[in-house]
Amino acid sequence: MDQGISIIIPAYNEVQNLTRLIPHLKDSGYEKLEIIVVIPFKCEDTESLCSEFGVSCIESEVPSRAVQMNVGAQQAKYDILYFIHADTLVPKTYAKDILRAISSGFSSGCYRFKFDKDAIPLMINSFFTRFRPQMFRGGDQSLFVKRELFFDLGGYDERLEIMEEYPFIKKLKQKSSFTVLKKSVLVSSRKYTGNSYFKVNIVNLGAFLMFHIGVSRLWLRRWYQNCLHTGRA
Repeated sequence: MDQGISIIIPAYNEVQNLTRLIPHLKDSGYEKLEIIVVIPFKCEDTESLCSEFGVSCIESEVPSRAVQMNVGAQQAKYDILYFIHADTLVPKTYAKDILRAISSGFSSGCYRFKFDKDAIPLMINSFFTRFRPQMFRGGDQSLFVKRELFFDLGGYDERLEIMEEYPFIKKLKQKSSFTVLKKSVLVSSRKYTGNSYFKVNIVNLGAFLMFHIGVSRLWLRRWYQNCLHTGRA
């Protein structure tokens, strides 16, 4: 397995964001790089876009981000996996940042994040992502992990309908050397469109607590989507 980076992007109706993200990722200057977009249904627009940019587009049999990311990992050819949400923009130095962290002895990690909208409440949220506690982690921050470690830990739990990153990151922190890089990814604030800052944070806190006391995954996902009127958590 080569010392390269396989970028895995779970996507659903994300052509606009992918149009921005893919060229940004390819502009890293790092040669041993592959980009894999995983979609849950056949989507000619996404497939055409990926073909235009020369990146892989594959389908998963289940419309689940956990499944999509696992499918992408199985197809990856390099020994570092990097999971990114389609509406996230990573630093241009991401390849160097990840390789530097790996060479420093870390086998997994993520970035801090900041929102693409300047608002004091969102800046407060962003500030706390520099700290290590589990409640400040999430898939929006992106995640890199050595491929062998990813599969040793079983990958993402495909039973999860929501918050699939939390238990996997928890295992990474328990079983490996995990770091939070001292740079930030740019995260979409679209979840706050039509939802107040207070409402989003109360719903997020409620989801976090209910997840950890074992509330039904399917019920939790439906509750979350109904509360925030969002297609995906």
